[in-house]
Amino acid sequence: MGFLSAADWQEYKDCINEFNLDDSHKQVMTWKRLATNLNRWGEDDNVVHADVQLNCLVQYNYFKSWPTNQTTVSGEIDKESLLIWLNIKYLGDAGYLTANGQFNFRPGEDRFIIKGEVYKALGDSQAAQASDEPLEIFIVLKKEETETGDLVYE
Repeated sequence: MGFLSAADWQEYKDCINEFNLDDSHKQVMTWKRLATNLNRWGEDDNVVHADVQLNCLVQYNYFKSWPTNQTTVSGEIDKESLLIWLNIKYLGDAGYLTANGQFNFRPGEDRFIIKGEVYKALGDSQAAQASDEPLEIFIVLKKEETETGDLVYE
């Protein structure tokens, strides 16, 4: 016999969603969502990303149990990782979920910009489980190497 009734679980879900949307998930990031595919010859000379502003909760210094910097001849590259937490209801209301309730993004092609730094996704998972559905998703992000020239992200 469980300790929580269906009404208790609904109250829990309402509290989590209200806290996420009204209080905690306030960091604005830019999701550079791939808006085009390869052309018919399999070339990517005309890649276009759509900028989508999303609210999230950022968990900094996620992987710090081993060195994340890589030493090169020209200096050190910071390979810092972080997590972003996204509310599933928020993503669903914005139309960014698949039919299965998964965040509809392309991990290998989409990028995320947080405080001017460009990150790519390493993995994602649903989290904050209620009795019948997950309430949040988190994405592990790794800092991309700085691009120069015409492709500098600002």
